[in-house]
Amino acid sequence: MRSNVIEQNMTVLELTQTIVDSYIDQSQKAAQLLLLNKNVTRFIYQGKIEEGSSEIQMIIDAKEQLPSTRSVNPMLVEVYVYSRASGYLLNSRNAIFDIDKMYPLIEFQGMNSRQWQSRYLWSNGTNTYFPSVIATIDGQKKKVLPYIQTFPLSNPLENAGKLILLLDEDFFSDLLSRLEIGENGGYCVTDANDMVIMSNGDIHWKYANLTDGQHDAIGDDGVRYLISVASSDTSRLRFFSAIPYKELEARQNPMWGVFSFTTTLALIVCFMIIVFTAYENQKDWNKLKQLLDTGKSFSDDTSYEQITSTIKSITEHQTENELLGGRTPFMTETFFRRLIHGKDMAPKELDSMLERTGHVFPIDAGMTVIMAKIIWHNTDEATNIDDIDFSRIAAAKEAERIFGKMFFLYMDLTFNIWLLVWNDDRIRLGKALDMFWCSFKKITPYEVSMAVSNDNHTVNSMQNTPEECNFVAQSILNENRKNTIRRYGDLLMRSDLAAYDKDTERALLLSSMKRDVEQTQKILQGLYDVNFKQRKLAPEQTFRLFKALYGTALAYCQKEDINVLPKQFVLFSEAADFFLGQAGAVSHSKEEREQQTVMCITDYIQGHFQEPGLTLSNMAATLKVKENYLYHFMKTRMDTSFSQYLENYRLTKAKERLLETSDEPINEVALACGYANPQTFRRAFKKHYGFLPSDYRMQTPTQEKEREGPTGSEV
Repeated sequence: MRSNVIEQNMTVLELTQTIVDSYIDQSQKAAQLLLLNKNVTRFIYQGKIEEGSSEIQMIIDAKEQLPSTRSVNPMLVEVYVYSRASGYLLNSRNAIFDIDKMYPLIEFQGMNSRQWQSRYLWSNGTNTYFPSVIATIDGQKKKVLPYIQTFPLSNPLENAGKLILLLDEDFFSDLLSRLEIGENGGYCVTDANDMVIMSNGDIHWKYANLTDGQHDAIGDDGVRYLISVASSDTSRLRFFSAIPYKELEARQNPMWGVFSFTTTLALIVCFMIIVFTAYENQKDWNKLKQLLDTGKSFSDDTSYEQITSTIKSITEHQTENELLGGRTPFMTETFFRRLIHGKDMAPKELDSMLERTGHVFPIDAGMTVIMAKIIWHNTDEATNIDDIDFSRIAAAKEAERIFGKMFFLYMDLTFNIWLLVWNDDRIRLGKALDMFWCSFKKITPYEVSMAVSNDNHTVNSMQNTPEECNFVAQSILNENRKNTIRRYGDLLMRSDLAAYDKDTERALLLSSMKRDVEQTQKILQGLYDVNFKQRKLAPEQTFRLFKALYGTALAYCQKEDINVLPKQFVLFSEAADFFLGQAGAVSHSKEEREQQTVMCITDYIQGHFQEPGLTLSNMAATLKVKENYLYHFMKTRMDTSFSQYLENYRLTKAKERLLETSDEPINEVALACGYANPQTFRRAFKKHYGFLPSDYRMQTPTQEKEREGPTGSEV
C-alpha cells in the first residue's frame, strides 16, 4: 500500500512537471517571438504620444499581437506588455495610458497601483516567477502566477520594458489534485530560489535543499511526513507533496487499482499508436526488402520500374514526414550546405536539386540570388552557447519576417551564419538585405559584421557566391572593422595598389631572424597601416600582398631549416602571428585577454564611481566595445552585473569614508560616492549592511567587526 502511494505521488508530480514544462516552453517561445515583433519593439521604445496623434496606430498594431499570444495554451490567461519609455501598458483587451487611473481594470488583490507597479514593472528581475495572487482578468477575479520577462532579451539590464505572463493557478491545482496527501497533507510549487509561488495551504515541512525523490522529515508541527519531490530544468520550478506517515499507514486506497488500470490502459493505447505508425512507415521498406535477393542483388524478375517506384515512395514519404514535423527535408538542406561549402555541382545535378527544393523553397532559375555571411568578432570570449543559438534563432525570425519563404539560413561549425536570399526584383532584394542587417545587429549581444556577395547572380551562377562572401569577410577582418556590412561589388570598385617593396621584405626577414620582436612588430604595423588604413586594396592587390608575405615566410623557413611550412595567408593577422612567433613574441592567451578586460572594467568603475550618471553605456562607449558584450562578460566572467559591482563598490567606499570622517554629513558622503539621492544611499546601505549609515558611524571599530557578517563583505 505504501509503495503504491509513493509511486502514485511521484507519477503525478512527474506528469505535472512534464505538462507544465510543455506549456511553459510554449509560453516562452511565444513571448520570445512577441518581444522580437517589430510592432511591439516600436511600442516599447517609443515615448508618450500627443492626443490625436497618428502615432496611436503604433499602439494599436502592438496590441493586436497580444490576443494570439494569450491563446497559445490553456495555462496562459493574460499577457501584459509594459513600456518604460512611455509608461503605457497593453493587455489583450486594453491599451492603458495612465496606469494609476485605469488600475481597477487589472487590479491585484492587496495592492494599490503604486505597489503593483513597483513589484512587477519597476523591478530588475528577468525570467522571474512571483507568488500566487488574485488578479482582475476581463472583469473577473482569478488566481494567477505572474511570470515576468524583461525587454530586450539580449540585454535585460537595459530594462526598457516588461512582458508579464499570468499563469492560471487552477491549471496547476487541477494537476496536483490527483496527489495522495490525506486530510492533513499538502503540496506546493517553488521557483529555483525556493520561494513558494503556490500551495494548497500552510506548509509545515522544510522543502529547501531537498533532492528529487522521497524524503522522511519531521515538520514544525511535530508530524512526520513522507515528502515527494520532482524538479524541472526547463521551467525551473520544483513540485512537492507531503503526506503524514500516520495517514499513509492507516489509509486504505481502493482507487489505486483503478488508477493503475487506467495508467496501464493509457500506456497500451500509446504503444498501439506507435506500433501502427511504425508499421505505416515500414511498409515501403518491407516492400523494397522483398525485392532483394540475399541482400546483395535484385532478383532476375524484378523490373527497374518496381525498384525506382519503391525507392521514390520511400524518399517522398520521408520528405513528407520531415515537412509535417516542421523540419527542412534532408536533401534540400544538403543542397544548400553543399552550395555554402563550395562543393561543385554539375548543371544536371543543380536542376535536379532545384526541382526537389521547389516543394519547400519557391526559387526559380531566373531569380536574383544573393548570399550573405555574418561573422562574429568576439565569439572566442563567449561562454554561453545559448547566446549564440539565440542569435541564430533571432536571425531566422527576422529573415522570415523580411524575406518570407525566399531564404535559407544555416550556421556552420565556426558559428558563422550563412543567409541565401532570392527575389525577382534585384533592387528590392538589396534593400531587404539592408533591412535585415539593421534589425539583426540590434538583437545579437556580440560584435558582428556581414559580408555580402555580388547581386548579379542567378541560380545558374550562384556557386560563386560563397567564395565572394569569404573574400569580403577577409577584407573586413583585415581592416579590423566591426558592425560593418560590405558587398563584393564595393571591393571591385577599389583600385589602390599594395605596398610591400624589397627593402621592407628584407627588413622583415632580418628582424625575424634576429629575434627582434620590437622591430618586427614595428614593420608589421607599418605594413598594416599603409595597406589597410590608408589604402583601399582591390581584391587582386590583397591577394598579391598575401602572396608576397607568404613568399617571405617560405624564404625564412628555408634559411632557418624549418620543414613544417605555414599555410597560405588569407588574413593579415595570420602573417603577423607567423613572423612575431618566429621573432619570439608570445601572443596573449585567452585567460590573459580576459584578465585585461576585467582590469579595464574594474579600473573604469573605480575611477568613475563618484559620477551619479555612470552607466554601462558610458563604460562601453569609453572602452569601445558593445554594451551587450560587456553585460554578458561581467555576468559570465566576473559573476556579477554592472549595477551590482557598482553598488558594492560605492557602498564599500562609503563605509570607509564614514569611519575616516566623523563629522562629514551623511548627504555629502552619499554624493561623494555617486549617490545623487541621499535616501537611495541610506536604503542601499541598510539593505547591504543591516543598519543605517548614521548607526554604523556610531559603532566602535570592535563593535563593527563583531556585527559585520556575510552581508558586509567587501568588493
